[in-house]
Amino acid sequence: MSAFALILAAAIFAGVRSNVNSSQHVPGLARKPSQAISKACEPTRFPELCVDSLMDFPGSLAASSAKDLIHVTVNMTLHHFSHALYSSSSFSFLDMPPRVRSAYDSCLELLDDSVDALSPPSFQSQPARRSLKT
Repeated sequence: MSAFALILAAAIFAGVRSNVNSSQHVPGLARKPSQAISKACEPTRFPELCVDSLMDFPGSLAASSAKDLIHVTVNMTLHHFSHALYSSSSFSFLDMPPRVRSAYDSCLELLDDSVDALSPPSFQSQPARRSLKT
């Protein structure tokens, strides 16, 4: 369960919460989370944010257990990291002092590595690492 909580926390705090699939949400109409979402978000530090984030992401309401939500949270995390990488890349043309540029480049590299790690193998930009054991 700790890996699930880590993925869930990363999904929620990965970056700017984008308004994914907001066309399905009618303002003023109360939405009720599924039992799986409520149960998965209960032990988190910010359960309300967890519930709101999951309810806004496609596929989460169809999940019937916390185990089913793992796929959804990985996709949600990938979406947020990809959005953060895309948004952050727009600052690359700015003139920055060397230390700031170095920090910026490190941040982009970390985001890019995170997107690669969360992406399905067929979408990764680098070949999968193979074990040296034979």
